[in-house]
Amino acid sequence: MQNETTEKIVYVKTEDGLTLEGLMLQPLGQPTPAETVIWFHGLHQKFSEAEYVSIGRQLAARGFRFITANLRSHDFGTWFRTDKGAYLGGSAWELFSESPLDIAAWIDFATKDPGRVVLAGHGLGGAKVVYYQAERRDPRLAGLIIASSGSLFREKMRQDLHPVAAKMIAEGREKELLPWGTRGDRQVATISAESYMDLDRIHESLYGYQSVPPALARITCPILAWYGSKEKLANKDIDDFLARVRRTATASSLVKTRKIAGVEFFYTGSEKVIAGEIERWCEQLRTLHAAV
Repeated sequence: MQNETTEKIVYVKTEDGLTLEGLMLQPLGQPTPAETVIWFHGLHQKFSEAEYVSIGRQLAARGFRFITANLRSHDFGTWFRTDKGAYLGGSAWELFSESPLDIAAWIDFATKDPGRVVLAGHGLGGAKVVYYQAERRDPRLAGLIIASSGSLFREKMRQDLHPVAAKMIAEGREKELLPWGTRGDRQVATISAESYMDLDRIHESLYGYQSVPPALARITCPILAWYGSKEKLANKDIDDFLARVRRTATASSLVKTRKIAGVEFFYTGSEKVIAGEIERWCEQLRTLHAAV
C-alpha cells in the first residue's frame, strides 16, 4: 500500500558554521519511519535534482524517510554566509577533507528521532560517504550505499598539475582555478589550486598507499554498491569495479553489489528502480539488525 507523503525543506548548520539545505520526504501522519536514508549528490549537482526528489517520493510512499541533502560542494560554485564572513564552496572550490563536517551535520539532524540511518552517496558523493565512515567510524550508521561512484578507486585529476597548484598557493592565488580539463577527459571542469592540493593530501587515506589500507577496507558496517548497465563504463569495467568493491571491503559485516539493467548515471526514468534497490537494502539491514 502506498502512503500519503509530506515534503519539507530542512536546514542544518555544520560545525564550521555553513548552512546546508535539503529536502525531507516521509509518510504523512505516521511515527518516524524505522529507516532514514540520507542521499548525497554527485559532482556539480545539488539536493534538488529532479531524479533525487523522485527517488525520495517513491521511498516516502513506501514508508521510508528520505533526505536529499546538500554538501558544501553543491553546484560548480556557491557562496555561504557565515559568522566569520563569506565562504566560497561548490565543486570547484570545496575541500574534500571538509566533507565529513557536512555529513556529520546531516546525521546529527536525522538522529534527533529514533531509527536507523543509511547513507547513500551518488557519484563523487559515494567516495565522500566512504571517506566519512572510514575516518569517523560513526556507530549511528546502519549501512552505506555507494551509487555509481567511479571516484571510489581512482583519482580523476590530472597528475601533472601538482607543481602548478603548489606555485599558485605559494603566490597567494589558492582560490584561482587551474586549467579547464583538470578533472580529466570526461569532465569539462576544473578546481582551484587549494582544492587540488587538498585532494593530494588525503589521497593516501582515501585510496590507500603501501601499508595504509584504502578507506573502503576500513569500514565495518554493511555496504551496498551498484552501477547501472547503461553508464559510460563498459560492462566489463562495471563488473571489475563491483568485484573490486567485494575484494576491498574486507572489514565490512556485509557487502552486496549490483549491476542494474537499463540504468544510466543520472537515473533519469529509473527512479522507481533505484527506490526499489534502496528498499530491498533497507529490508536486509533490518533483518541483519534483528539477528544481532
